[in-house]
Amino acid sequence: MKSTTVGLYPRPEYLQPAIRHFAKGRISAEQLEQEYRKAAKNYIELQEKAGIDYITSGGFSWDDVITPYAANTFGFKLGGLIRFFDNNNYYRKPSLTVGLIAREWKVADEMKKKAELKAIVPGPFTLAKMSEIAPFTTEEFVAIAGQVLNAEVKALYAAGCRNFQIDEPSLVFEKNIPDEEVDAASIAFAELRKGIDSQFCLQTYFGGAGEVYEKLLDFPADLIGLDFASVASGKENFDLVKEHGTGGKKLVAGVIDARNTKMETEADVKKAIEKIRSGMKDGAVILAPNAALEYLPEVIAEKKVKFLGEVARKL
Repeated sequence: MKSTTVGLYPRPEYLQPAIRHFAKGRISAEQLEQEYRKAAKNYIELQEKAGIDYITSGGFSWDDVITPYAANTFGFKLGGLIRFFDNNNYYRKPSLTVGLIAREWKVADEMKKKAELKAIVPGPFTLAKMSEIAPFTTEEFVAIAGQVLNAEVKALYAAGCRNFQIDEPSLVFEKNIPDEEVDAASIAFAELRKGIDSQFCLQTYFGGAGEVYEKLLDFPADLIGLDFASVASGKENFDLVKEHGTGGKKLVAGVIDARNTKMETEADVKKAIEKIRSGMKDGAVILAPNAALEYLPEVIAEKKVKFLGEVARKL
């Protein structure tokens, strides 16, 4: 079975002093960048040695997946710290300033890797829900975001990227989403990938997809990522796949718990995958964590990456 990591990775201990030294003017931006590149190189090597098929760069220069795009692509002003969903991580809530949407993207360099390296891109709907977007409505902003992100996806494609993970946790974390907003997100997803012949994954986490699952299957994505590791979300998503399948999409099965230090067993993973496959009518399954591993201590995250690759090869 193929395997993939999902998002950001915990920063190694040696990075924290470098970040503090840079903030105090003790080292240059170039010196800090060297430390970021060292961390990325080490993480990529870890994944490759583990046998992971679709890897990420770790995003070590990012505080979260939202801020780099908000600040560099959309020209947002960054506001106060806001809790990142239901985690003990925080991000600076962007506020949209009209007229500063188009801005050269500065994150693409980190993604200029070989084809199996995924690009992590915030979805238009999640970007809208985690930002101050006045005077726009959600539907209006989502439409704009799809168009703007298309340019960034094209830049990544030109750099060699052929696998894109579009993070849309808000589609399952938010409750009672109006149908017109979900429809707008689907249209924006199509706009985001317009003109790009690559694999696009609609990645969800931090919730079960119950209310919107059937609509998510209509998104123009090649893969869909679901959480099967969390107790409540996992049960809900197991039932949804059993009842509705995946609409022919490949399934990124989040069976490894990215927010629990307890290590999974091979038997647990095998049981979960068998349960998923029994409900699927078509489509392949790719083994994955249920979210980014950044929420774990680095030593545990490393163990989970190694375990992910090891157990995937046996399935």
